[in-house]
Amino acid sequence: MKRGIPKKFVKVREGEWQHPKQEQYYYLKCCDCGLIHRLEFRLHRNRLQLRGWRVEKKKREIPG
Repeated sequence: MKRGIPKKFVKVREGEWQHPKQEQYYYLKCCDCGLIHRLEFRLHRNRLQLRGWRVEKKKREIPG
């Protein structure tokens, strides 16, 4: 089940380590400009991979 973009984001200090929730996508909101990015993680050949997309402000659609 896709949940979409969260309405509230956890505030984190700069440089603080995070543990992403084990959901399909992880959303990150910039505190300076307010842009929202959708991040996707996976393990591939015992290495962590990450890819991300910017969520358009007007559409707020989930890419992919």
